Amino acid sequence: MNKSDMIISAVNESFFQFGFSDLVVEKTEERDITSSNFPVNVIIGCEGAWNGNIIIGFDKELANFIVKTMTMGMIEDYRDKMGLSAISELCNMFAGAFVNKLSFNGRITLISPPTVIMGDNIKVFLSKVNTTSVLYSSGMGKMEINSGIWEIT
Repeated sequence: MNKSDMIISAVNESFFQFGFSDLVVEKTEERDITSSNFPVNVIIGCEGAWNGNIIIGFDKELANFIVKTMTMGMIEDYRDKMGLSAISELCNMFAGAFVNKLSFNGRITLISPPTVIMGDNIKVFLSKVNTTSVLYSSGMGKMEINSGIWEIT
């Protein structure tokens, strides 16, 4: 299984359990930089058998939908502290599922706590490394996962 297939599988495991079943892969590609143009970004670092960073970027509509769903309607704005915590936790679950797929034969990859970067008209640049990118769309908005991680041999 290649990295994009592992990303898709990890999204299915983590996002779908909360009812985000209408996420559809719009595009997969390889890039030479780990970056995001989305207004809501969660960054998770990886260290161990695989090193680097993962950026999960959301548009505002999907970020709000995730928050509303994960808080059972109690919070509707991703900018709320609890809303950011909900988005971060979902991304943490995704990252855990993803690195578990990468780590085999007893090789372990640890993930960092999530870091959130958000704002209008921002662009996040992390690393100039080979990056696997998977763009999703749904009836509630868009999300892009950028995995700029490499295997340590």
